Amino acid sequence: MLIYHISYGSEKNLHVDVRKLVKSTYFDYSITMAIKVEVDNREIWVVNMEDKKNLITVRVEDGEMEEVKNLQKSL
Repeated sequence: MLIYHISYGSEKNLHVDVRKLVKSTYFDYSITMAIKVEVDNREIWVVNMEDKKNLITVRVEDGEMEEVKNLQKSL
């Protein structure tokens, strides 16, 4: 049986080090949602961001960040 916990929040709910990691690469983007997934003693953050032209989703676990989605907004 898989047991997990999901918490939804905003930029203010991110751990400081997760926020610093994300903002070090995506400094011009606004963080629109932060999702924390806790499963099997793991803490995984899914962070949604946007700027004027793009929507980006990254996954952060153990100090490693991976871009999982990058979409262009239609104008």
